[in-house]
Amino acid sequence: MSTASFTEEELMEMPEDLLHTVVRERVHHTMELQLYHAIYEGRKLKPEFGNIAKRFLGIWEKRGLPQYPDIKWCYKLLEISENVKAGRDPGYEGVQPSPFTPDEMATVWKLIYGRRSIRQWEDREVPDNMIDRILDAGMQAPNGCNMQIVRFIIMRKPETLQKFHNLEFGVEPVKIILCTDSRVYRLEPPVPPDKNRILDVGSYMVHMLLMAHALGLGAVWSTFSDAQIKGIQEYYNLPDYIEMVTYMSVGWPKERVVPPARMPFANAVLVRE
Repeated sequence: MSTASFTEEELMEMPEDLLHTVVRERVHHTMELQLYHAIYEGRKLKPEFGNIAKRFLGIWEKRGLPQYPDIKWCYKLLEISENVKAGRDPGYEGVQPSPFTPDEMATVWKLIYGRRSIRQWEDREVPDNMIDRILDAGMQAPNGCNMQIVRFIIMRKPETLQKFHNLEFGVEPVKIILCTDSRVYRLEPPVPPDKNRILDVGSYMVHMLLMAHALGLGAVWSTFSDAQIKGIQEYYNLPDYIEMVTYMSVGWPKERVVPPARMPFANAVLVRE
């Protein structure tokens, strides 16, 4: 069953977090992609444009669920589409990229070229607000179809960290495990290709590593063995649709590293037209 073919009864009984994903996916595929074509390329919108989004948002309203920021965004797209269909000004400012100033660009280069993997940490607590900023940076990452299926496990109890310790480096003050809520990928036919799920995790991870570096923390991206995944799933009694993918270890840096040099990007280019 695809997200488009759910009955009203199924949508009324669907877990809130899954419905949340489905609403964003439907708005993305049936509205967002076509709307900007209409605004900037002169494409005509049919009178029924937006009806699918209205149906799913109607279920959300009927269930009395919260008006989260992303749900409000869905309504904003509906408002814009009604203006476009009526021949009115779309009624929004929006954003688009603009060049950074030299000072801003210096910070970007410092962030990208300065980040390095750190695998030894001081015995010093990482404040919750720093962890929150790292998580929020991950949430801003690009993700497939705006489904936002990445989930986090924050591991910081010493006994738990020791139990699931990577023997290749020190015991970290915090381990952030990145998982996916894969229920929407198990629909038939699947909405996006399954590889998008893993790409989303990588996208989140890069944002999180860069934020950790900007905060002065040391972090490293690593992976689990199948046995470790099974052990952690059982330890936290995770449902089977929560699939662990990778993790980052983070803390106050203890070591100084010799940055590994990268080969010239030209060596990696296969075709350049």
